[in-house]
Amino acid sequence: YMKSITLLLFDVLEHMYDPHAFLMTIPQKRLIMTIPVFPAATINTIEELEGWKHFRVGEHFIYATEAGIIDIVTESGWNVEYKGYPECGPREDILTLVLTRD
Repeated sequence: YMKSITLLLFDVLEHMYDPHAFLMTIPQKRLIMTIPVFPAATINTIEELEGWKHFRVGEHFIYATEAGIIDIVTESGWNVEYKGYPECGPREDILTLVLTRD
């Protein structure tokens, strides 16, 4: 039965040392997740990076662009059914993904 339930991961993946390995262990067939994505176009200096809300040394272990996150999830066997930025605002640094796999 666990494989038929949707798993929700809101702001979890960035806390994983090895997100690829973690994603491979999930038994569910559907995953809805949010994750901060690195806004490379708006951060040009170390000071701007250190001021970014999601820059948390020792707490966040991965920082990736949208393309980088898509690579991680697809290499882990997940299909992207939806990607977008619907969080209030909308906030362009919080990516929402709906993922499925066979």
